[in-house]
Amino acid sequence: MFRLKLVIILIFFIVYNSNEKIYSSEYYFRSAKYLMEIHNEKSYRGAEKLFEKILQKKSTPEYFYYRIKNLLNWSEYVGRSNSVKHVKLLNKAKVLISQALQLYRYNEKKSDFELLRSLYYGLKGYRKFASQILARLWDKYRENKYYRYLRWKFKGNSPNPFDKDISVLIEKHPRFFKARFDRARYFFNHGILHIATSEARYCWRLKPKSPWATTFYGVCILEHNEPYRAILYFKKVLRIEEYSPAIFEMGRSLYLYGKLKKSLMFFNRSVELNPGNVPAHFYLGKSYMILRMREKAIFHFKKYILLNPSAIDIDDVKRWVNKLKNKIN
Repeated sequence: MFRLKLVIILIFFIVYNSNEKIYSSEYYFRSAKYLMEIHNEKSYRGAEKLFEKILQKKSTPEYFYYRIKNLLNWSEYVGRSNSVKHVKLLNKAKVLISQALQLYRYNEKKSDFELLRSLYYGLKGYRKFASQILARLWDKYRENKYYRYLRWKFKGNSPNPFDKDISVLIEKHPRFFKARFDRARYFFNHGILHIATSEARYCWRLKPKSPWATTFYGVCILEHNEPYRAILYFKKVLRIEEYSPAIFEMGRSLYLYGKLKKSLMFFNRSVELNPGNVPAHFYLGKSYMILRMREKAIFHFKKYILLNPSAIDIDDVKRWVNKLKNKIN
């Protein structure tokens, strides 16, 4: 009788522990997915830590897939504002994609990792490779919203915001943030400011804690020549994190508002975070030139010329440098 009780207790203990481990992994997984949807530096980093913890306990195709997707989304979020980190995150994702394709080469989930491989190539700038991979996946994923978004994103030389496919996709899934946000940015790039602003506002309401969405909405407002309103949104971003694009745009807003001395702090910080920030060097040069700080103006104009030798206004900048040199001499 005692032995039977002991066996029952042991079985209960084993089942309880295994259920707790499953619950724990699932809880972490749900938390990581929630963090991914916030779209800021802290949330991406937090999700990555949780995915690492989950995969140490249990490796499944789904956990692997979302970890890689988080790294790729994080690298896109960082973008040009931190090119070193962007490359580092992409390289980490590349290693994990290779591991997953090897590990699950006979699994039906292999195609999911091919989908992520297309995103990796697209973010690296190899749009043609991305499109070729997506074309091979058409039969399996034609009804998948993420697949259709990637098809539009990497179609041709640049996404077309007027493309019927993306319009239909957003009509069916109006809260699909990445699709809506990217389309808004390309409306902005095409100079269609009223639509871009309306879409940016919608994206900001979807993700109010995302520096991505909030900064973009602020930029749209700034393009409407309302720097005083734009500043409010950049301040919201900087309360969340030190997001380099928001720092630069805060400086630009203050510059356009006539607060030159205040703008210098933000432009200088922007250059500290990203020494290759071409527009920041340009605005620093102009601000210092107006404030008669000629040597500093020359330094930043020279940086601008070095980093962007084919700029449209390059002749004007060279002429300003020569004038400033003559005044110093």
